Amino acid sequence: MNPKALMTTKQVVAVAAIFNNEILRDFILVGAFVSMFGINVASSFNAPRILEAMARKGQMSKALTKRTKNNFPIRTFFISVALAVLIPMAFEYNMVNLITLSAMVRFLGFIVVPIAVIQFYRGKAKEDVLNADKNVLTDVVVPILSIVIVVFLLIEYNWKAQFGVANSAGQIVGVNWYAIAMMIFGFLILPLIMAWISRRERKN
Repeated sequence: MNPKALMTTKQVVAVAAIFNNEILRDFILVGAFVSMFGINVASSFNAPRILEAMARKGQMSKALTKRTKNNFPIRTFFISVALAVLIPMAFEYNMVNLITLSAMVRFLGFIVVPIAVIQFYRGKAKEDVLNADKNVLTDVVVPILSIVIVVFLLIEYNWKAQFGVANSAGQIVGVNWYAIAMMIFGFLILPLIMAWISRRERKN
């Protein structure tokens, strides 16, 4: 075994680099491939259901709840497929960039969830929630601390490398405007459009 390789390797599956045995490395690589394939397949089936559930709750347009005569969520399915194709395309199908983007999305989730916990503690939920014991430490202090940590990590993040165009030597020589546009559309414009449509439908 070579533990130092874990820190120096450029392989996507870094754990495989620490083993000198080729057979064991192949097993790890195949296992990682099967695992990621399973996760992505499961997500591809789950994403349309999430969009549909949000639409049924009034968080998105009711138009997304419509299904075909065979009970297939065709609209949410095609939205999921479009995003699944366009976002990787924006990052030139670079595995490192896509993995980093996935981590960044989770960082944003780590901000939303603590805010939701604080809102539950304050009793600001718009719908009925289960009665539970409230604790200032776990429901306010810890979420605020987690938000501060996430914001710090986002500030320290290498945004230039993520949204830059690198040459063969790894130097940033330009800006990936396509990736920036996709991020703005996916994280800002699309949610605002869907929220506006949903609010208009509720008023009608």
